[in-house]
This record gives sequence, structure tokens and C-alpha cells, in this order.
Amino acid sequence: MIDLLTVKIFLQVADDGSFSATARRRNMSVSSIARQVSGLEDRLGVRLLNRTTRHQSLTEIGHVYYDKMKKLISEFESANEVVASYRGEVRGTLNVHLRSSIARIIIPELGRFLDAHPDVKLNLTFTEQRTDLVANGVDLAVWLGALEDSSYIARRLTFTERVLVASPAYLEKAPPIREPKDLEQHNCLVFDGAQYSRDVWRLTGADQAVEVPVAGNLRTQSGWVLYDLVTNGLGVALAQKWMVAHALEAGSLQRVLPDYDANPVGLDVPLYVVYPHSHGLPPKTRAFVDFLIELFREHNVEEPASEPAPDEGSDASDSIAA
Repeated sequence: MIDLLTVKIFLQVADDGSFSATARRRNMSVSSIARQVSGLEDRLGVRLLNRTTRHQSLTEIGHVYYDKMKKLISEFESANEVVASYRGEVRGTLNVHLRSSIARIIIPELGRFLDAHPDVKLNLTFTEQRTDLVANGVDLAVWLGALEDSSYIARRLTFTERVLVASPAYLEKAPPIREPKDLEQHNCLVFDGAQYSRDVWRLTGADQAVEVPVAGNLRTQSGWVLYDLVTNGLGVALAQKWMVAHALEAGSLQRVLPDYDANPVGLDVPLYVVYPHSHGLPPKTRAFVDFLIELFREHNVEEPASEPAPDEGSDASDSIAA
């Protein structure tokens, strides 16, 4: 095996024209420099330098070897410089997998991230499927529900908190809703997801838990379609709070039965940002993870904590309703 230092010494001798000049530059003995070059020639099986008492010059094959190695060393050092710059700066192409269901929250805010990090290029893929991040060259992904692969690092973006909501326009024309049974008189917008009770909403008050049969003239398997239906005044919906937080703040939606908890025990459907490893995490990846955490913090009552990916569990629906 020919080491890099030996090659660099040979190149410098060729540039300096003598062993003694290179020895002075490197603060080494002339005999040590000569041994390095002789050892390189022995391993290659060719003479690289013609020697006189005061001067060394390249042989024909020495010229060829010098030119090739000069380019390789230059590319090697350039690669190291690039890696060093990436280690300290937020730059490069970031491959991100996102569920299409969260596009409405992330896409409008991407300008903030790109303005803050103009040297980053985003390659976004919207997919409901979970893929092998490492095998597919994915830097990070946002997944919904329990995570099966504990080899990934995960940061929780949301808590599972569901709320009953309706638009002011709907509530103005509809009968008042003072207790859970009043929902039976309303057009309840039903999420038709496999992992949720479609036609029964379970609500827990201060001293009672009730199951309310609900019905309406609209149902959907899309959380964001349900969001559009409820914000357009077509009924009452049971929603993930992170999806409706801005609408509640803006007043385009209002809480219904705010004293009742709509989160059944055992049903947890959080969002996670997931990446393959934390050791040597590129600044571009860390910056986007921090951006997502800050973004979803605006949609949560509490700040999500850093935690490892759960070991077991099945993928959950990407709905706002349950």
C-alpha cells in the first residue's frame, strides 16, 4: 500500500528539484526524504527520478506518474475542503419525503427556511408510503403514527389532541350545542378512516364519558377535504388540533363543547420527523429538522420533546378526524 504522505513527498521533490530543498521545507533529513522516494520506486517497480549529486529530474515514466498523481492529490484535497465546508455550513441538496397530508402546513412556510439558508436546495417527494431512508438516499422524512424501525432517530412534531370544531356561519344558523347529545341534531362531518370509529364520537367530560352516535350528509377519507368542508360551514367535525390551530386562532373555526376531551385512551397518532442517524448529521439536515420543530410548535399547545423512535406499532391514518 502506497501512503499519501510518500506520494506528496515525491511530488514536492519533483517540484523542488532536489532532496535537500524538500528536506528543508518539511524539516526532515535528506536521507529520510531519499528513503521515501526510493521506497515508492521499489513498490512501483520503476525509477521515477534521475539522480545526480545535486539535482534530481523526472524520468519519462516519472513525468507520467507526476502528472497523474498531481491531479489526484488536487482532487483529494478539493474533496476534503468541500466536506469541511459542508460540516460547518448549511448547504447542499436535501432529499425530503413528506406525507401529502401535511403539505398545506409545510409548503407555505418553506420560504422562511430557504430565505434563511439560501445555499440549500430542497428535493421534495410527497408520498404516503414509508421507504428505507438509507437505501433511497433520503435525508429525512415526516411520518404519521407509530414507528416500527427503532434504528431511526425521531423527533415528535405533534401531540395527538382532537377537538370538535365548526365554522361561525354554521353555528349561527344551527341549533345550540350545549352537551354531547345535542350533536345528534347536527350535520356531523364524518371521517371514513379504517382506524377510527366512523359513526360514534367518544367524549369525556369532568364526570362522565359518553358515546354519541353521529350522522351527516358528507363523509370523506381525506383529512384535508374534511378541513375544507368544516371551514366552509357544512357541519361539525372532529379534528386533529394541529391541523385547525391557525383556523381557530383566526376565528374561521370555533371550538364546540370545549370542556369535553375527544381523545380516546390508546389512540395516539403523532407526527414524527425521522432521519437515519444523528452521528455526523449534516448541518442542512439539522437545520430542516429544527425548522419543522419550530413550525409545528406554532400548532401545538406544548413543545414536543426529543425522543427515540418507538419500537413497535402500525402506521396510522393521516386524518384530522377520529
